[in-house]
Amino acid sequence: MHATTDSAGNLVVSHSENWLIAVVIALCVLAIAAWFGSQTLASAIGWTVGLLAGATLLYSGCERSVFTFDRSDDTLVWSRVKPFSRAEGRITFADITGLSLQQDFGDHGQRTVARRVVIHTVAGIVPVTTSFELGKGKGEQIAAQIIDVLHQARPQAERLKLVE
Repeated sequence: MHATTDSAGNLVVSHSENWLIAVVIALCVLAIAAWFGSQTLASAIGWTVGLLAGATLLYSGCERSVFTFDRSDDTLVWSRVKPFSRAEGRITFADITGLSLQQDFGDHGQRTVARRVVIHTVAGIVPVTTSFELGKGKGEQIAAQIIDVLHQARPQAERLKLVE
């Protein structure tokens, strides 16, 4: 997840899981290689089916999300694209009530250092990503940039803080 400013001065927060695509490609290459390295037809078919099933599962988790904080009309325009689904929306800055950093729970029910930024609105929550990212500093930095944009758009309103 990273934040940039476009030519119009709007904050754009985007997220793409490119590493998953690389793993999917590697699994597909291995599936092809199974036909050259296997001793039997059954072995080649087994390896191909297993590797392609794994590639399909990983590919289904690939996500590309873009959140644009449009200063010209005080609106957040967002989209989240996955291989088998698409979600998008438009939220006015006035409808944003807070931000939080959600922490992932590990295998044993304990909080980990993986986090994601979540936008709270009058209609509910909108995670900036569906996945959690490792590290503490990135989420806080992006949340601070979002808070700054919202405060500049509504200086008379109380400054938003991260919700626990």
